[in-house]
Amino acid sequence: MKKIFKWTLFAVATLSLVACGTGAQKTNSQQAKTEKAAKTSASDGQVEVSLKGGQYIKPPVLNDSEDGTYLALQLEFKNVAKESINVSDSDITIYDADNNKVKLQSGIYDHSEAFQLLKSDQLAQDKKLTGYIVFPVEKGKKYEVQYERKNYSSDKKSKPLKFAVDSSQYEDKVEASTILADEYINQVYFSGQRKVKKDDAFVLGTDLKKEASDFRAKFAADFTRKLHDYQFSEEEVNQFIDAYEKENAKRAKLTYKVKQYLPDKVVISLKS
Repeated sequence: MKKIFKWTLFAVATLSLVACGTGAQKTNSQQAKTEKAAKTSASDGQVEVSLKGGQYIKPPVLNDSEDGTYLALQLEFKNVAKESINVSDSDITIYDADNNKVKLQSGIYDHSEAFQLLKSDQLAQDKKLTGYIVFPVEKGKKYEVQYERKNYSSDKKSKPLKFAVDSSQYEDKVEASTILADEYINQVYFSGQRKVKKDDAFVLGTDLKKEASDFRAKFAADFTRKLHDYQFSEEEVNQFIDAYEKENAKRAKLTYKVKQYLPDKVVISLKS
């Protein structure tokens, strides 16, 4: 399924592009392969846990030294008990192939609340709760996710639910997302005159024709305001904008960097 992105321009010299998307990155065949290779749901008689999917992300970082490779897994919890239960991220433990414990990442959030980390919450009977867990990975390595619900009211210890996670089954599209920024800049500011790469896994959901029209309208208004001593005709203004876009399309050297990549949002910085 293609991931649809909608872009909003915030600045010109150094800009950020925000993408809001729907759908999963993995194709149906890839998803089927993942589900066939590993168990995706289990129950301890109190709660049913399902691994709904996952993808590589890039959480916002304060500096480049904090940069790394992270996998986000979406988990769904269903209360199958006869009373309400508590679901918490503290009940989840992750181990690598050498049985070393891997620390879950916290403090990752999206202001739109489209991306929600799993946290402690009360779950009523027959109700469901969905949230993400995020942890650092080495690509190609295998991990194990264990869920063991704490039960302080009983001496009976529940058996942990285990899920095998193969990081090679998830496609990393973080850096590929810069292709969308290149396409946006090309269509809006260069009238599509540059040759840019495309990736069928992503589709721009923005109305590019309207964005380009708005840009030209603002350009024309600013142009005539600053050169008010001469009365330019509409044709002359459009000719200048055409020439401006054509020249910039040939000469502009753009550098993109993915600053943040979440399941429903990507932020990319641009320097020219």
